[in-house]
Amino acid sequence: MLVIGLTGGIGMGKSAAASHFARSGIPVFNADACVHRLYEGEAVAPIEAAFPGVTRHGKVDRSLLAAQLTGKPKRLKQLEEENARLKKLVASQALDNQLLKELLGKDS
Repeated sequence: MLVIGLTGGIGMGKSAAASHFARSGIPVFNADACVHRLYEGEAVAPIEAAFPGVTRHGKVDRSLLAAQLTGKPKRLKQLEEENARLKKLVASQALDNQLLKELLGKDS
């Protein structure tokens, strides 16, 4: 079984490639969707602690977060550090994902 990870910056075609795979019947784990779920749950507290005022109704408000980052390289670097922790949560959820367990031949 071959497992492929799509990586790259914004606008590099990751979603388009994943959509093509899905249309071809290839199972896809969408890490972007996973991050959006985390921004509504597990990641809310650490993001709010690092960037006070960026949550609304128990979720990270990406536009409020962006407003705190625009033109502030030090804050952007701080978000990159938070994203390193977020990537660990995404990886953990990916490993817990039933689809990936099946792909990798692991028991449920």
